[in-house]
Amino acid sequence: MNTFNYESYRGSYQYEALNSRNPVQRFWHQKKLEFVKAKLGLLNGKKVLDVGCGSGHLCFALASSCKTMVGIDISRNAIEFAQHMQQDLNVHNVTFIKTESGSFPFPSESFEVVIMMELIEHLENPAILLTEALRVLKRGGRLFVTTPNYRSCWPIVEFLLDYFRLTPPLKGHQHISKFNSTILRKFLEAELTISEQGSFYIVSPFLSSYWPLAH
Repeated sequence: MNTFNYESYRGSYQYEALNSRNPVQRFWHQKKLEFVKAKLGLLNGKKVLDVGCGSGHLCFALASSCKTMVGIDISRNAIEFAQHMQQDLNVHNVTFIKTESGSFPFPSESFEVVIMMELIEHLENPAILLTEALRVLKRGGRLFVTTPNYRSCWPIVEFLLDYFRLTPPLKGHQHISKFNSTILRKFLEAELTISEQGSFYIVSPFLSSYWPLAH
């Protein structure tokens, strides 16, 4: 069972990583945002939900290209930081909401796009969250998912990150469900039609994630 306390680290964690003095960490987070923006394309007129929004960095990156952006997270620290950033940036079409695990405070079919980026690996039973994501996704909408590929060099990187304490503890603490392309496809195909699936930054172990776009 996942007993990691997500209130134990700063709500600004992802924002700090995005602007880190460490060039590898900064590169990873910046390029990940660029990748997601490129894959999603123009979102004009669409309502978008970012599940597990953290510091709100993805929401702010996409805000200018969509009608409405909503970020939800179980961490109160993260939501409060994102709300402060929203005021500082004067962004009006973004809303941040503190939620409970596995439950979204929205009516069914509320969003044209739902994003779960680097999230499902944190869950003991990710199928519960997938069911809720599909409930709030409109018919014909898109679900965008990324997760580390455990059939790559990622397990080595995860070990090193934990060993040198470069991040809050990952293996067995934050990362408790392991995916690769086959497992991820089976996980999603039970409920969705996958329109695109692949890897990005396969060579670089920091960036060896699988991503699917599903309808």
